[in-house]
Amino acid sequence: MKPSRLLSFIGIIISASMQAQLPIINGWTQFRPSADSRIIFVSDSDGNDASATYYTAYDPAIGDNPFEPSGVVLPFKTIHAAKAHVRTGNADWILLKKGDTFFSQFFGLVNWSGKNAAETIVIGAYGSGVDRPRILTGAANLISFTGKAAYVSIVGIYAEPHTRSGYDEPVGVEILNAPFRGFLIEDCYLNQYFLQIVVQDYSGLNTYSHAGIAIRRSILTNGYKIGGGGGGLYFHGIDSILVEENLIDHNGWSTTIASANANGFSHNTYFHPSCGHLIFRNNIVSRASAVGIGARCGGLISNNLVLANPRGIFLGSFDPGQINYPTEFATGEISNNVVLDARVEPTYNPGNGITIERVKNTLVHRNIVAHFTNTSNYNIGIGINHAENISLKKNIVYNWGNNLHTGPAYAIALNIGSAHTNPIQIDSNDFQMKNTQGHCAAITGDLGNLHWSNNRYFNVIQPQNWFGNGNFTSWLSATKETNGQAAEVHYSDPDRNITTYLSTLGISGDIEDFISERKQMHRKNWLTQFTAQTVNDYIRSGFDMDDFHDPVTTKNEVEFTYSFFPNPIVNGMLTIQGMGPTLYSLYQLDGQIIQQGFLKENIETIRIQTSKPGIYILKIGHKAVKILVE
Repeated sequence: MKPSRLLSFIGIIISASMQAQLPIINGWTQFRPSADSRIIFVSDSDGNDASATYYTAYDPAIGDNPFEPSGVVLPFKTIHAAKAHVRTGNADWILLKKGDTFFSQFFGLVNWSGKNAAETIVIGAYGSGVDRPRILTGAANLISFTGKAAYVSIVGIYAEPHTRSGYDEPVGVEILNAPFRGFLIEDCYLNQYFLQIVVQDYSGLNTYSHAGIAIRRSILTNGYKIGGGGGGLYFHGIDSILVEENLIDHNGWSTTIASANANGFSHNTYFHPSCGHLIFRNNIVSRASAVGIGARCGGLISNNLVLANPRGIFLGSFDPGQINYPTEFATGEISNNVVLDARVEPTYNPGNGITIERVKNTLVHRNIVAHFTNTSNYNIGIGINHAENISLKKNIVYNWGNNLHTGPAYAIALNIGSAHTNPIQIDSNDFQMKNTQGHCAAITGDLGNLHWSNNRYFNVIQPQNWFGNGNFTSWLSATKETNGQAAEVHYSDPDRNITTYLSTLGISGDIEDFISERKQMHRKNWLTQFTAQTVNDYIRSGFDMDDFHDPVTTKNEVEFTYSFFPNPIVNGMLTIQGMGPTLYSLYQLDGQIIQQGFLKENIETIRIQTSKPGIYILKIGHKAVKILVE
């Protein structure tokens, strides 16, 4: 299906989501019931459908916190009986007891809406324990929305289809052609569904009827189907998507279920080109069947740890039927990600780090792509094709290749295809290879559209074989690169990886052990040492790259190298002067993004799309500063 609109970040505003009204403290969304909320408890171990009742928010049995009631409550035994008391249009809560297991139970088809963005329906957990309630759904979906729905929060539960055959297609959370505003999935663990979360809108409307979904600090793992298929996240026709601080692991295939093999059409994440305004940050994305982060719609892809996927990050699409380039294209930013290793699947995607295809107006900045050393064919660290107005700056591609000593198959740190249009800027990158059959860079097409400067190249073979376009002298002559260097960069500790990171924690192991540790995390056991931020900073330090601190999460003002005026803003217009092209983002202090766009020129004036006075954070590239709107 072709995109229904031009997919660009230029001059568009991300719709307000529930995150603007539900505060986040120490990384966790804070909930409080309304005065007229029903609080409905469910317990398999001590519930009784006949004697159970629901409570008001201020009932003495509940106390100050419905998640940990201070008195004795009378829970329902089954989800089916409890959900009958949830009223759409109200901020009712249904809470399952921590540590309980609910066999062959599920929510099924519901069409619920909360009151508003601050007063949502909550599906969650209660009790003083630490283990999530386990909902074993048989071969059924956990929960499905097919009618109008809005303002629903699903937090702190575990779900698994424990009796599925493997040929069937149960889904964890499904929102199918259900117009909505404001969904949150946080601290959930969805395991072994065909697809963990599916949100689709095939209505064909010219405007989005699905907007504002956040998936935070959850675990989505082991999605599969016998015969191939399945995955982690699948989104179609959705606007304003936030995916942050999740573990998304081993989706689209299984190593324990016979004939549920990996293929090129099953992914950890897949965001169709019809989606808009994706923010995908601070996630651990590992061991997909094919693609780890599949942002066909474009978006902001920031500070993710990407481990052992056949294709790590993919912005855009190979398919002209999806994106009719150049009239249609994806756009966005890929910045501060760490891509380590790749898994060889011989028939497809044989070890690619970052791919951008059918893309315009995109910044690829401060990424590390390193340590793919398996034997395979045609591995590419960073690949670009069907592209226009791309800035590739301060990235490191290190030891990414095929380990072959003979034959025509090559590893390439940077590969630029034939379809590219001015300007493509390649500045201050390191292409450091250790591959006897590898190129530092290879280009097809018009070299005049490419602007090279300050890059550093190295390989273990003789320099005359470093490039697909000749030796280093011929390279400089052909590309007219300024200040390019043939130099091995001696980083302080470039061989850092997941195994060496675990050793700093006193743990012996590899990626399997790291993922196992991450799966133990939840709201009562959030360990920063198993987050993308901490591991990425460890890897970056080995490459002598500064730590990345997202101003949205740290609230710290950092160095700002662009000039802008006026500040305070009194008439809604802000002029930014600096080095385009680059992406800018405007955030509220609570982290809600309210505006995003692309700066194409050295100096541009933008209209600030808010009438509310106050302090905001303006982020350009990875630099940020506070601005005042009067």
